[in-house]
Amino acid sequence: MEVHAHTHTERKKWTHYLWEFLMLFLAVFYGFIAENQREHMVEHQRAKELAKNLYKEIYTDSIAVQQKLAIRNKKEEECTYFINYVKDSSLTTLSSRFYPAYTWAFIQSAQLFFEPNDGILNQFRNSGELRYFKSNCRPSSAS
Repeated sequence: MEVHAHTHTERKKWTHYLWEFLMLFLAVFYGFIAENQREHMVEHQRAKELAKNLYKEIYTDSIAVQQKLAIRNKKEEECTYFINYVKDSSLTTLSSRFYPAYTWAFIQSAQLFFEPNDGILNQFRNSGELRYFKSNCRPSSAS
């Protein structure tokens, strides 16, 4: 690298340096803007995908709750039948519905408990992705 001045090249004016600075500044500035827009677009797409997954999880949970409620109602009906049968009959001859009612009343219990799928919600909590979802509800003002 040479440290002495070149006398055969002409000196640049200060306006030339100003334009070079302006061009570099604008290039970097627009680069930051483009990167910010790209990140915003990627986060928006990620939020849509996560919302779809959350909807699917809630939908399957709602179906599971309905199934558990149907099973619970069936169990309650069978328990009611069993209790009424035991109260009102001599139990010497059993009806054909007695054993299914007995089974439902005393044995069938494992299918009654609902366990929600919370994998996506836990993922939201642990990764900080809950910030993608904003509430549209406004708090009511106390008058």
